Amino acid sequence: MSYVHEELRDLAAENPRLEDYRREAKAFLASEGVTLSAEEIDKVFEAYQSRRPMPASRPLPGRGGHGGAPARGPATAPRGAAPIPPEDWHAPFRFVALSQKIAPPEDAVKKAWFEGHLHDRPLPDGLCATLSVTWEFDGPMLIGDGGDPVRKEGDTPRFGPLKVAGHYVLPGSSLRGLLRSTLEIAAMGRLEQVDGHRAFGMRDFTHTLFKDGERPEVKGGWLQKTLGEDGKPIYEITPCKIHEISIREMRQGRSSGMDHARWICTDMVGKYAELGMCARPQPRDEAPVIDFTKAQGFTSTGAHLVRRDPKGQITGVFVCAGKSPTIKATDETARKLDAQAKQREKGQAKKVEYVFETRASDCSFTLSDQEWRDFLDMNSTITRDKPRPAGNWKELFPTLEAGKPIPVFWIGTPGESDFDFGLVKVFKRRMKHRLRDLIPAPHGQTWDTPDFVQTLMGFVREPGPEATPAEVAASHDRRHLRSRLSVGFAKLVGPAPQLLSENTVQAVPKPSFGPFYLRGTPLKDWNEPVKIAGRKRYPAFGGSGADVVQNLRALVTNDNRNIQSHLTFLSPAKGNKLRFTGEIRAHNVTPAELGAVIWALTLGGDPALRHAIGRAKAQGAGQARVAALSLRVVRNDGAPISESPAAWEADFTGTGTPLAPFVQAFGAAMRKTDPQWPDIAPVQELLGAADPKGKGHDQRGYMGLGREAPSYPELRKTAYDKGKGHSGPECLLSPPRRSAKTGRKEG
Repeated sequence: MSYVHEELRDLAAENPRLEDYRREAKAFLASEGVTLSAEEIDKVFEAYQSRRPMPASRPLPGRGGHGGAPARGPATAPRGAAPIPPEDWHAPFRFVALSQKIAPPEDAVKKAWFEGHLHDRPLPDGLCATLSVTWEFDGPMLIGDGGDPVRKEGDTPRFGPLKVAGHYVLPGSSLRGLLRSTLEIAAMGRLEQVDGHRAFGMRDFTHTLFKDGERPEVKGGWLQKTLGEDGKPIYEITPCKIHEISIREMRQGRSSGMDHARWICTDMVGKYAELGMCARPQPRDEAPVIDFTKAQGFTSTGAHLVRRDPKGQITGVFVCAGKSPTIKATDETARKLDAQAKQREKGQAKKVEYVFETRASDCSFTLSDQEWRDFLDMNSTITRDKPRPAGNWKELFPTLEAGKPIPVFWIGTPGESDFDFGLVKVFKRRMKHRLRDLIPAPHGQTWDTPDFVQTLMGFVREPGPEATPAEVAASHDRRHLRSRLSVGFAKLVGPAPQLLSENTVQAVPKPSFGPFYLRGTPLKDWNEPVKIAGRKRYPAFGGSGADVVQNLRALVTNDNRNIQSHLTFLSPAKGNKLRFTGEIRAHNVTPAELGAVIWALTLGGDPALRHAIGRAKAQGAGQARVAALSLRVVRNDGAPISESPAAWEADFTGTGTPLAPFVQAFGAAMRKTDPQWPDIAPVQELLGAADPKGKGHDQRGYMGLGREAPSYPELRKTAYDKGKGHSGPECLLSPPRRSAKTGRKEG
């Protein structure tokens, strides 16, 4: 978002009266979905008027996962300055290093899995067990009920605590996810549950992808959807020649500065409606189908430009962009556009649209599944794990779905890695590396053997798009495995809780921002051969319930009401704790596997450590620990092992408690893979992230959107300034924490 303050400075230059500037600035920020306070907006105006450098400001709450508590550190870092000191970087999440080794299942488990009898034949020395677990929360927590199903458009979304049969509960799926994410770190599991094909995009004119000397030639074409014999959609692009046409040449008798200004301020569908290429939509209607077959004649005027001419040798169709987010159709704008009409320089307002020829090439090319998915990633927002058309794609989607062609711009060689396409000439570019490219080799998917965690918790692997039906059928039994753990709902017990309601902004961090999500030297972005930072964790929070409320309220301003949510938390009554009880059942497991579950639930047996679960973890809500754990175990041969409850706080390094032998068996199994376990980086960083007293864990805010240091855009800029990059976001890597209660049997 580094362009925001540049645009505000332009508005300050165009509007010398403060009232006019404020009106235009608020309209621009609203169109971009960016939130700045009135004070921050006025600072840009004052700095321009006095011709002073921009003063430093606090980070401001904003969209897309950035904004929050005031930042620490120095003031303004001008362009070309040294990179922002790492101590000034901050975010409410941390990264735990990936294991360099993967722990396989025990031999007996591996053999049973290979033979297909892991569930229906007893393992030698196998066990069945029931763990009764009491979860305890220090402060507010919320696992939402899905929201109001009859919410009207424009209403603030409301989420309350989940209830089943009149009782507040923790759903088994949430507890299972918490257990698995902890186990995958502690038991050296693969990082496999990722969208490895996901690509990230960028549209930033300061990036090398958009430098004039390095940008490839942009070509045009017609994109059309058809259905194959199997009923699956096929997307093809037919190349065509493209030309530019002056906006003042597009409509007869509409060549004034005010006509120009009004055209720039009209949305895409409105432009096509004015050109007679579609019906004018009514409010709240879906975008209409646009007729891109409505061609007319044009004549070349040189330098890629054409003008309308019914007798011209060029037959083509108008292609228009969306409206400008910064320009308004005022008399002042019209005068400026008239002054700029005679010359063409960078930084001026938009002067041209495009003409796509209808004499298309005979050499159409079909988009691969991955190329189409990349396009959706670049031009959609993700809602419930599904892409929802956004921007220009939202306007053109109905036309393509109706079987009609739409215009696209493309670069590179079709079918090669440099190919990319979009809906405007300077479209969002896909960066070079996908998520799978930067995951260390030990974590790559393998069909040979699942790891220790996967054979216990189960897995499902989708076949690749290139797999034939015969290959899918042959690999069916190797692509899925049912879990041997059943995690039930946990029910609220004890004193009635208080209900705590707050409006807040549920920010979503963006992994496209390299400096926070990648590690390596030089650290830049997803275009570089670096590695992902690790598994993301929200660190434990040692503050009070009042501190959580303060963190929630810090995200709220009068300007971001349209993206706020109303959350109702369960909060312990004064002098009490929130407690939930439930059961976890294990079927046909080994002592080491049962010990792994106990270790993950209790975080190595340290009662000072905390899990994080539910909504608003970034602000410190959902801090939980296992307050009590009892175990009933039966051997597969029917002989009882233990029926007496045991307080899990007992020292696992000893042999006097019923739980200790299982945890020790887990430690022994892990040391077969890495003799240094648990003194390895992933385990110690996991424990460090779970420590409420950990360094920097009280910092729950995001970096601001301003261009002053320390801010998100300035950090991004310095991350690839002059090709140097950074050595890594060390402050976002979870510090290790030593613990004696980690399953290592002494003596």
